[in-house]
Amino acid sequence: MRDLDATERELVDAYLESKKLLARSFQVLAVERYSGAERLEAVKALLVNAMDVLYPTLPTRYKVVKGFGASHRLILNYLSQRVGEEVSAEELRVLTGDAVHTERRARELRDLGLDVASRSVAGGQQYLLRSAHPDMNAARSIALHNVNEDNSLTGQERANLARLLRVADGVTT
Repeated sequence: MRDLDATERELVDAYLESKKLLARSFQVLAVERYSGAERLEAVKALLVNAMDVLYPTLPTRYKVVKGFGASHRLILNYLSQRVGEEVSAEELRVLTGDAVHTERRARELRDLGLDVASRSVAGGQQYLLRSAHPDMNAARSIALHNVNEDNSLTGQERANLARLLRVADGVTT
C-alpha cells in the first residue's frame, strides 16, 4: 500500500488477478476431491427406479433426470461428507471457482428430493444437507416436469399423462 507508483486501478487489478488465481487453485483441489459422479448418479438412479415402479405405463422418455452437472456433483459430494453440518455459501463458492450461481445449484439439489436447508446467518447464507438419501416423492415432480416440458405433446396428450401420474399416486381429481 505504500508503493507510491501503484495506482488504485493497478491495486484493484492485482487483487482481482490474485482472487482469480486462488479460485482456480481451489477449484482444482475441489475437482480432485469432490468431482466423482457416483453419488449424483446414484441419486438419479434411485429416482428413475422410483418412476419405473410408480409409473410403469408412463413412456420411458419421461422417466429421466435431466439437468444436473459438474457444479451439482461438487456441491452434493461436499455436502454429503458433511451431512448435518452447516456450510457457508462462500465455502461452496470456493468449490466451484467462485461461480456466480453456486447457491442456486445448491438449492437445485432439492429438486432431486434432497433435504438441503438454507438460512441467513450474519449476512451470509448457510446450507445444511440433512440427509444424503433423496425423498422419493421427487420422482413425481420430475416426471410431471418432463411431461410439461415436452413441446411435441398436444394439450390433451399432456393432460392425459398428467392424469396418469395423479391416478398412479392415488389422486382422483
